Amino acid sequence: MKLKRLFKLQRELDERIVKEKGLSGQELFGLGKQLGFTFDQIEAEYLRKNALNHHRQECGY
Repeated sequence: MKLKRLFKLQRELDERIVKEKGLSGQELFGLGKQLGFTFDQIEAEYLRKNALNHHRQECGY
């Protein structure tokens, strides 16, 4: 699966989860800022964890 498509699917899933939980992306980012993280740190960790999750799914974990 192409990486761009993979990120699109992950973004759609994230948006659905945020909607179901009644949170906004702004609230999630605000929480990260309150914990002392920058946007770049949050984004980098999200991308790292997302790639790991997809690797696990592909390997049957």
